[in-house]
Amino acid sequence: MTDSLQDARKKAWLKVAVGTGLVAFLLSSFRFGLSDGNSATVAAMGMLLLPWVLAPRDVPPKFRCSWQKDIVPLLKWAVILGPIFLIGFHLWHNLVLGKELSPEFSSQRMANLNLEFILIQVIAIALPEEYFFRGFIQPTLQPHLGKIRIPLFKLHISWAIIVASALFAIVHLVVIPAPFRLAVFFPGIIFGFMYERSGSLTQPILFHAGSNVFLALCNGIWGLSG
Repeated sequence: MTDSLQDARKKAWLKVAVGTGLVAFLLSSFRFGLSDGNSATVAAMGMLLLPWVLAPRDVPPKFRCSWQKDIVPLLKWAVILGPIFLIGFHLWHNLVLGKELSPEFSSQRMANLNLEFILIQVIAIALPEEYFFRGFIQPTLQPHLGKIRIPLFKLHISWAIIVASALFAIVHLVVIPAPFRLAVFFPGIIFGFMYERSGSLTQPILFHAGSNVFLALCNGIWGLSG
């Protein structure tokens, strides 16, 4: 490896490390007196602005909303993964955790699921998180890491997706330091794969927000919230 490539790799990892560290600090600002809402707002703004500060010359991520290239694949992912998640959700809480919960479709259980909640998931959560982790970290590391071959599905996934998803999961521990928070590593891989395949942040943002809304819906139906 030439010196120029080594320098480029070091700079890439430095940008990722500094950016992730700053995001973690902003997310933890509620520990220094900020309210939870203000802390989340500051962190969201940081995730949107830090890529411009750390890599002002890099090409920003693209946003595209094509029915064939974005919406149709998004719906296919939802149809495939939705039922799998529902079954796993029910079995996890009933068999593993032993809570003996049963789904109930009532307005009381789903009272918190409204347009404001959905907009918050899209604009304040999915957009900044995807912009930073998929739109900045993933392409920053992509040229310096190889790919993983998955013969069963005939897929090749970049190591950059794995690293971005791991950092995405670790940062989630800042707000709630509980092991279950690391589970977001797995949907992070899906978001990263979507971005790599589509070349646009639209699909992972919508799927990310939709996943959060779907989880909230399941929590309500199974009586875990609201």
